[in-house]
Amino acid sequence: MGQGADSAKYKGLWNGLRSIAHNEGFRGMFKGNGTNCVRIVPNSAVKFLTYETLSKEWIRQRRRVMQQPGTACAFSHTHEPRKGVDPSAA
Repeated sequence: MGQGADSAKYKGLWNGLRSIAHNEGFRGMFKGNGTNCVRIVPNSAVKFLTYETLSKEWIRQRRRVMQQPGTACAFSHTHEPRKGVDPSAA
């Protein structure tokens, strides 16, 4: 059965909060939060692990490129121009 206007249990946010607090107490406000955490925690862990792994790999790749002789990188502000290349020709 859908949630139509006729089957609404609460008349609004504050009415719903007041009704839950009155009928179920303070603990009623957090009903279902444990289930939500079971859903959210693994998702957040995968996102964090992916970010950390890719970030470390990106830094490692960047360092490798920067260590090659004669390589100019857009992120390097201290690089010397390559020999035989006219910088004004770009």
